[in-house]
Amino acid sequence: MKRKITFKVIGSAPFILMAGWFLIFSFSSFLILSVFLHDPTLFHKMMTSNTRESQILGVDTVMDERVPLLRGYLQAKDSPLASKAAEMIVTADKYHFDWRLLPAIAGKESSFGKKIPWDKEEQKSSYNAWGWGIYGDQILSFSSWEEGIEKVGAGLRDGYFNKNLITLEDVMRNFTPRSDGSWARDVSYFMEEMGR
Repeated sequence: MKRKITFKVIGSAPFILMAGWFLIFSFSSFLILSVFLHDPTLFHKMMTSNTRESQILGVDTVMDERVPLLRGYLQAKDSPLASKAAEMIVTADKYHFDWRLLPAIAGKESSFGKKIPWDKEEQKSSYNAWGWGIYGDQILSFSSWEEGIEKVGAGLRDGYFNKNLITLEDVMRNFTPRSDGSWARDVSYFMEEMGR
């Protein structure tokens, strides 16, 4: 005798609802995954879309703990360079030197950008917080903090580090030859103050 198997349709509505949700979730997951596979940087772009520095610099300033560390340090010094922390770090990374060097030189040369020369000829700020190209009455001006950061960073790489002048004392002997050693000591002090 054959047994007849029957299925009761009682409670099938929850099953159909769950199956529908599963299909919707699977399809939407497939769409999201295909978009991210097409552009792997999309998730990062979405997460940093409100970060102006990320858009401008193309750097992960959200994830780099040095940026808020340096920004906070410069804010505590009441520095106009505080908003340019990311630019200084990106420039240091680009030219392969310690990220603390540019702000430390600015600390020594201009109290972190608070005491910079006025360009009398152009009747504007020199944006030169690093004492770069300043000899007596000669003042080298930059059009912006960003230009100054870039030019000084490139100049340190080309004019010093590429010539095997790699210690602060080496840089001091060429950057400010009349220094009694205080330049290197002060720059080193500021770098240590910023942390590692």
